[in-house]
Amino acid sequence: MKRFLGGLLVFCMVLGLLVTLPVSAVAATANTTLLANSFGATFAIKADGTLWTWGSNSEGQLGIGAANDTRAPVKIMDNVRSITSYERSIFAIKTDGSLWAWGENRFGRLGIGATNNGYSPVKVLDNVVSFHCEGSNTFAITSDNSLWIWGSNGSG
Repeated sequence: MKRFLGGLLVFCMVLGLLVTLPVSAVAATANTTLLANSFGATFAIKADGTLWTWGSNSEGQLGIGAANDTRAPVKIMDNVRSITSYERSIFAIKTDGSLWAWGENRFGRLGIGATNNGYSPVKVLDNVVSFHCEGSNTFAITSDNSLWIWGSNGSG
C-alpha cells in the first residue's frame, strides 16, 4: 500500500506538471526520484543523480549562470543526493557529501564568502551529513560531528 501511495503521489505531481509545463519539461521528470519547488523554480533529481531545473529565476535560484527564466529543463549538476530550498536559496548535497549553494544570498546564508546572489552552484563545505537553512542563517553538521553556522550575525 505504501508503494502504491508513493506512486500515486508522483503520478499526481507529474500530472500537475503536464498541465502547467511544456512537453520538454515533463521529459526531464522521467525516472525522477525527487521533485522540489521554490517560488516558481522546479528541481528534479533523476534516478541517475542528475539535477535538472526550470521555471522562475529572479534571484538566480535555478543555478544556470544568469537570472533568465527558462521553461525548458536544464541540467545543472551530477551525483546529487538531495536538494533543499529556503525561499530562493537553494542547497544540494552531492553523493560525496559536499554541500553546494546558489540563489538568493540574503545575509550571506549561502555561505559562499559574499552576500551577492549566486547564479551558479558553489561548493560550500565537504563531508556534510545534515544541514538546515532558516531565516538568515544556515547550519551544517559534518561527518566529524562539527557544527558549522553562517549567515546573519545581527544578534552576536
